[in-house]
Amino acid sequence: MISRRLFGISEGSSLSREFAELLGIKDPWDFNQHKIENEKINFAGLKNFGEVYDHYADDVVALEVLADSGFELHFRPEG
Repeated sequence: MISRRLFGISEGSSLSREFAELLGIKDPWDFNQHKIENEKINFAGLKNFGEVYDHYADDVVALEVLADSGFELHFRPEG
């Protein structure tokens, strides 16, 4: 098990909700959805997210590598 913080979105709740939706999470405050299903991740949308918010671009790459490698990922809401 590896614990790694990615993204750490600090811009506010609306961006955190946008990010959660890209991970396939419909309600970020429903903790039953916090285990991310890798096949539900919208990687095309995340790449666009990383272009718009370029300070997250490296985290987009890291998330894709971890998901492709079969790591179990979890969402933690910010804000």
